[in-house]
Amino acid sequence: MEKFFSLPQDVMRKLGYDFDEPPPSVSIPKRAEEFRRRPVKYSEADFEDSPIAVEYDYLGCNIVRHRGHYYIVPQCLGSVDLSDPAALGVKRFFIASCKSLEEAKKLIDRSESVYRPLFWKRYAARRWAGARWFSLPGGPG
Repeated sequence: MEKFFSLPQDVMRKLGYDFDEPPPSVSIPKRAEEFRRRPVKYSEADFEDSPIAVEYDYLGCNIVRHRGHYYIVPQCLGSVDLSDPAALGVKRFFIASCKSLEEAKKLIDRSESVYRPLFWKRYAARRWAGARWFSLPGGPG
């Protein structure tokens, strides 16, 4: 602590820890009540168009929320950028789209077996044939 208090304390003063002399331990800042009572400011950023992972490694798949849909992305596909559908190429045939997290998990659960890679290959083949076609909003297909 002695080494810490030997450093410039301008940042500590700004945070309300303006000590006249170094205390034996760090205490509650003098401005704690001021900070506690200030109004909470929430970000106005809209993340609806940003892909956000909501579940990692759920039975070998990542579940990503993007533009109001939940996408099942098998981890075997590697890195996938859902914000650029044109760049997905063939990978898009292996990505399922669901309306809810529960629906996505149920679809993954149905694929749970030693034949998981075969399931995703069949899934992609059905999509390719048009039996079950999902596309990313604004993307090809």
